[in-house]
Amino acid sequence: ALVDIEEPKIEIQVSSNEAEVFISVKDNASGIKEIESVFDAYYSTKKDGFGIGLQMAKNIMEDSFDGKIEAENLTKGAKFTLSLVK
Repeated sequence: ALVDIEEPKIEIQVSSNEAEVFISVKDNASGIKEIESVFDAYYSTKKDGFGIGLQMAKNIMEDSFDGKIEAENLTKGAKFTLSLVK
């Protein structure tokens, strides 16, 4: 949660090459403890979360837009990257 960070930041970047568009969102929080499970159905880091949001987003990106979404932990925080075929 960004609430406990002295100076919370969220950074959004957009870039592209000839074939794809990339959108990344990163923060400077504590990262995601079980990063390998973040897109699993019913996995949630929130106390009252259902754990279907990121799994649905991944399915929509892959099935409807021929894209992908990835998550990674950074030295400080986490980063989500969406890749869309032009």
